Amino acid sequence: MKNRILPLLISITQFVASNAQTLDQSFELHVEGTKLVNASGKEVKLRGANIASFEWSPYGDQVLTSVDTLIDNWKANCIRLPISYEYWLGIPKTWAGDGPVAYQNRIDAVVKRVTEKKCYIILDNHSYMLPNDDQFRFWESLATKYKNHPNVLFDMLNEPKDCTWDQWKNGGTITGKFPQSTTTVTVTSKGMQALLKTIRVTGAKNIIVAGGIAWAGDLSGIVNGHALSDSAGNGIMYSSHIYPWHKTVRDQFVGNIIGKHPILIGEMGQDSVHKAPFGYPSWTDWMLDWIERNKLNVTAWDFHPSAGPVMIKDFTYKPTEWFGVPFKKYLRNPLAAIVPPPSPAQNTTEYQKEAYLALDGNLNTFTHTAENGTNPWWYYDIGSQRNIKSIEVYNRVDCCKERLNGYKLFVSDKEFTSNDATVLEKDNSVWTYTGGVMSAKSVDIVNVNRIGRYVRIQLVGQGKMLSLAEVKFNYGIITALEDESGENLGLNFYPNPAIDLLHVLFSHTNQMHKVKLTSSLGQEVFYLETSSNDLEIPVQNLKNGFYLLQIDNVFEKIQINK
Repeated sequence: MKNRILPLLISITQFVASNAQTLDQSFELHVEGTKLVNASGKEVKLRGANIASFEWSPYGDQVLTSVDTLIDNWKANCIRLPISYEYWLGIPKTWAGDGPVAYQNRIDAVVKRVTEKKCYIILDNHSYMLPNDDQFRFWESLATKYKNHPNVLFDMLNEPKDCTWDQWKNGGTITGKFPQSTTTVTVTSKGMQALLKTIRVTGAKNIIVAGGIAWAGDLSGIVNGHALSDSAGNGIMYSSHIYPWHKTVRDQFVGNIIGKHPILIGEMGQDSVHKAPFGYPSWTDWMLDWIERNKLNVTAWDFHPSAGPVMIKDFTYKPTEWFGVPFKKYLRNPLAAIVPPPSPAQNTTEYQKEAYLALDGNLNTFTHTAENGTNPWWYYDIGSQRNIKSIEVYNRVDCCKERLNGYKLFVSDKEFTSNDATVLEKDNSVWTYTGGVMSAKSVDIVNVNRIGRYVRIQLVGQGKMLSLAEVKFNYGIITALEDESGENLGLNFYPNPAIDLLHVLFSHTNQMHKVKLTSSLGQEVFYLETSSNDLEIPVQNLKNGFYLLQIDNVFEKIQINK
């Protein structure tokens, strides 16, 4: 019998060895101050996205393909993978799938794929409130499996909520509701410090990710006596989830620990309806600028077409214009996310009322040119061409509203060639607007709806002084077209949906393009061969609905909605 068993054991050992993944221990991370540092002492900045679906489906939705695309094409170096502790442990759910072992194997396949690509993966216990006893068992199992894996980090609990800072750290009994549920539940927990200890008892030194309270939005308690202790591991990175509807999270509840601990923005994202903060083309650009300036780590939500906010339209992985496009650009070139601060100008300054006061977000401050000036002006270079939908010109609130009567507003995609308003009004490349009587108006909302970069507000005549409380810009989306590899083709169009005109912009000059617009029934409604770099397609006489825009060999679906 022994002679039969020995070859069998050798065969099993050889099989395991042939399927084991070689791990590069130089990837192992540890905390040094506010940084994550690898075994070679080099700082590592994690930049990537969440790939959802294993938290609601035991099978996942094309997760391995998403990993390949996010890392190979979008150039992420980190994946945050939401996991269901119930599927992992085999706790019955409405849809139990094919059991915990199969589920764990699918998770393991993702870990291996990310590791093969020499990137990092954050395994996220995608639950809420506080960790219950089952989640302690989950972490005993998962930490044992992946202990000291150099590419794996542990996110202990997705979004703690309905708890105080003391309950978060030390445990207690809380009541609350899970997302999309109307049922109030009671959770008794030992707290996050005990959960961290449970993970360390397994021998796992992996970096711990700990989200704050209030849906992981608030990290303020970390610097007020509620930081976790970790003497047995490689350290803790605190995590915050920030969305546009979290009004004060970024600066009030996260900004206070910047420079004290490593920080991960574990989730962030926007849908299409949120306005861009002034000076930025989108809310996403505003957030990424802040993340890069403060040297934070980020995994945005979400690289899935239905778990919003979404950065891809479908599983062809075409990015959404408002979120996916700027985030993909960021992953490929993070330093490009830093936006230079606004630097407006005016021809003269009186009473130290500088030009920047029109951009400070405060209606109680204002700019002021010299008393009794001639043709005074205020000027702003946005920094790049934008689809300017409207400009809001705010008058002073204290007095002197009549001074803004009849002001001129000029917008151009090229630098102005003259300081003379009469000359600019005759320039066909400059968009011009004349304000009416402003003596009783607090704000003039001017519809622009054109591409522009340079803006000037000017009064005409002698004995004039220009004061502006605030100038606000509202931007539309410019859609950038890409080839199958994701490279920008230098072709852009806006707006989508279109109302009267569809603008097509070409960054390559003196190059012939074939442009065709086809209805959903296959009828060609527009065709032109052009070398122009700015084409206007009239659509006001077309029926509402979806159309196919073809530019050479590139296709894009647009909507006309009048």
